[in-house]
Amino acid sequence: MDEFKPLIDQIYRERVSRARARTPGERMSDAFELSSIFFNSDDPELLRRLRIVRTLDERGCYGPPQLRP
Repeated sequence: MDEFKPLIDQIYRERVSRARARTPGERMSDAFELSSIFFNSDDPELLRRLRIVRTLDERGCYGPPQLRP
């Protein structure tokens, strides 16, 4: 196992670096995409809320906050 530790550490650092390079909007889109793959529910209220959030994401409503002068 010790022989693989440097490789494991390198892979971890690369994954963290790629994640940090993504914008908040890109991260949010990834989360929605993953949730649609793994999400399965019969709860109509939960499904309704998920549709609202997904619609907001598709319209570009998620992203970094805008600075006001």
